[in-house]
Amino acid sequence: MKIALFLAYWMISCIAIYVNRKRSRGSSVGNNKVVWEHIVIILLSPLALPIMAILMLYGKCKDAYFKNRPKPIPNKLRKYLKSDCVLDERNRTVSIAEYNHRHGTNYSLEDVYGKSK
Repeated sequence: MKIALFLAYWMISCIAIYVNRKRSRGSSVGNNKVVWEHIVIILLSPLALPIMAILMLYGKCKDAYFKNRPKPIPNKLRKYLKSDCVLDERNRTVSIAEYNHRHGTNYSLEDVYGKSK
């Protein structure tokens, strides 16, 4: 019974990895892969599946948090952009005034970035 559960988990994890790779690349999975890539996927997919599930869950939670509000710009890009820029729902940089005008909201830079020191 334990072996059957283990084999079922292994098969499900291999299928999940292949389906995710196909969806992310937008093409068929087996066209230009060499044999060692398939072997690595088959051997490491049971280890990668829980990590992949946690990362996908984190991404969904982050998207749900920023669904109806502006996203802050990452720190490494802030020094190159204007100080009043935020990211909209399509991850494009817009000013906070333009974001508020488009969405009918009243966010300030303190709401997005927190209080500055």
